[in-house]
Amino acid sequence: MALRVTLLLASLLLPAFVLHTQAQEFVRPELRATRVSQPPLIDGALDDVAWQDSRLETGEFLSYNPLHGSPIPQTSAVWMAYDANYLYFAFKCDDPDPSGIKTSVTRRDNIWQDDWVGLSLDALGTGQLSYHLMVNASGVQLDMLNSVAGNEDTSPDWIWDSASRLTDTGFSAEIRIPLQSIRLEGGPNTRMGVLFWRRVSRLGVSVAWPPLEPNAWVFERHANLRFDSIEPRLAREILPSATYGRTTLRDEPGRWGAASSRGDVGLSTKVGLTSSVTVV
Repeated sequence: MALRVTLLLASLLLPAFVLHTQAQEFVRPELRATRVSQPPLIDGALDDVAWQDSRLETGEFLSYNPLHGSPIPQTSAVWMAYDANYLYFAFKCDDPDPSGIKTSVTRRDNIWQDDWVGLSLDALGTGQLSYHLMVNASGVQLDMLNSVAGNEDTSPDWIWDSASRLTDTGFSAEIRIPLQSIRLEGGPNTRMGVLFWRRVSRLGVSVAWPPLEPNAWVFERHANLRFDSIEPRLAREILPSATYGRTTLRDEPGRWGAASSRGDVGLSTKVGLTSSVTVV
């Protein structure tokens, strides 16, 4: 009898629990991109006119690795602007002990052990594909392509620009993303998904905004980044090539024969038909 009563109570309470859980579902924050007429100089210094009125209203960055939901003494601020050709992001990464910031001049995609900052950008706003772009305090880049299947691929190396500098309060960084390097739908009231993250190496802690929940990945936590109007820049690439070869054979052990030479030239093109279709 006691077991039946327990099961009955559980069946009655379960719908209320489900409703409460659904009420706690993540509500995506809304951010508004600022269009600028004077682009920032990508030098790591945040003294450009473009950053005066383009700070994003992000909340506190909270930890997602190795622990979840904890604040850290290091604070972060983000700016975002755009024009007809580029997206621009700026970061101010304060640290109560700037001397503890770890950075290095190394090869691309090799900054995992450093302090870094960056973003996850779902440029199409579909929740299927995201560009991950990070930069350390020396300006060295790390980029990956992330799919909804959970795979992060570091082999694509897009064309984008970055610069960082150490400051008295931590470090600052700027990122410039050519619209030709990413796929987006464009048009009025365009929406992208965005998440910002930072690594503090000496603490072994990674933080993000919006916060990353356990067992959730970026597509479930992206904020909505709104543009009044933005148009894609379709790919237009012309890549000339030239090769030259010279061959000779040994007629005898001590003598080479006559040499033959051959040269060749080529031209390859890449033309974007739409934001998602490219002809090579």
